[in-house]
Amino acid sequence: MNDLPPATPRAPFLWRRLRAWLSDHRAIARERAAVLEARARDALSLGEAQRLSMEAAALRVEAERGGRRKGIIPLLRN
Repeated sequence: MNDLPPATPRAPFLWRRLRAWLSDHRAIARERAAVLEARARDALSLGEAQRLSMEAAALRVEAERGGRRKGIIPLLRN
């Protein structure tokens, strides 16, 4: 009577969503860093230019930061 479809595992679906969110987040961080660098070039004061370039550098680091694959784990495998 209650013919429900078999339960599908949610872990692969959630993993794909998380990976998509992370890649989008990194792309947005790269774009924001580019905008901040452009604003730093056009800044009127040296202090503002330095602040904007430091924010852009921090965003670039976060965007380019790798996961475990780029960290210490591969070093231990070799």
